[in-house]
Amino acid sequence: MYSIEEFDRQGMHFFRLKGEGAFVEVCPERGGMITAIHIADEDLLYMNEETLFNLDKNVRGGIPVLFPIAGQLRGKQYEWEGQVYQMANHGLVWTRPLEVAGQSCGTDHAEITLVFHSTPETRVSYPFDFEMQLTYRLAGGKVTILQKATNRSVDSMPICPGFHPYFAIRDKALELETAATTYFDYNGHKEKPLTGKLEMAG
Repeated sequence: MYSIEEFDRQGMHFFRLKGEGAFVEVCPERGGMITAIHIADEDLLYMNEETLFNLDKNVRGGIPVLFPIAGQLRGKQYEWEGQVYQMANHGLVWTRPLEVAGQSCGTDHAEITLVFHSTPETRVSYPFDFEMQLTYRLAGGKVTILQKATNRSVDSMPICPGFHPYFAIRDKALELETAATTYFDYNGHKEKPLTGKLEMAG
């Protein structure tokens, strides 16, 4: 049987999805991010707790949510329809709280859905009306993340969302299953072929 628990740590509220010896922890007020994944007796994510509980710092760990952009803008600004807008790295969500829109659990799953809406504050950086919805699901020893963005504006809304997982790896080598054939290495500022393995040491 799967379940969802709620608890507080250092003034923040968390949800823990549990089942079959696994759990996933989510903190809505920290940009709706996953803060821990524990499966098969192993913690899969790195977390720097000093940054998690200090709202003046960017979190280093877990899986921060990047919306409406992932990455950096040159000069932290962009032009849209002849007007220049300022936006911090990785967008709007990972520094703001999300609302809990629903949760469910049963014999085969536990899941929680969070939402983030546009506000007058977000429209200063991103001039669109939108709703971004995240659903985290634990089932069968796997974690699934579903993201849905709804444009409530009249005009087209550009987005380039993403996630920023901090995996707990020991030997600085990571294997990925993906359809991508290349990746951009920010350390060397080069595009490199992706064969399914990433060497993080160099």
